[in-house]
This record gives sequence, C-alpha cells and structure tokens, in this order.
Amino acid sequence: MVKKNIEKLGERDVFQVFYLKRKNETVEISEVQEFNVQEVRRHLESGESVFITSKPCSQIKVNIN
Repeated sequence: MVKKNIEKLGERDVFQVFYLKRKNETVEISEVQEFNVQEVRRHLESGESVFITSKPCSQIKVNIN
C-alpha cells in the first residue's frame, strides 16, 4: 500500500521522502519543502528504510477537488 502526503508546496524544489515499512510491506511517500531529520532517524532506528530525493517544483501536479 502506498500513502502520499502533499505538504506546503510552493515555489521551491520539493523533497520526496520514502518510508519503507517492512512489518506491513507499505511505502509512505511525503512531498515536502523541509523534512524532519528526527522523524527520519526514528524510522531508521526502528529498522525501516528511508530514501530521500528532490525534484523541481515544476514537475509537481496537485489535484484539488
């Protein structure tokens, strides 16, 4: 299962943070301008994998209903 969070997207580039949870085989994807290092550390200490990448804000498409 994949969960996707979109937070505070603006004019700056955006980080994509992927949290891979082994217990229930899920991936959580967050797109943020700033990420919480303590949250990343907590996931790593619990045995999960974390991948962080960035992409230009021009590539982000957000549908607002």
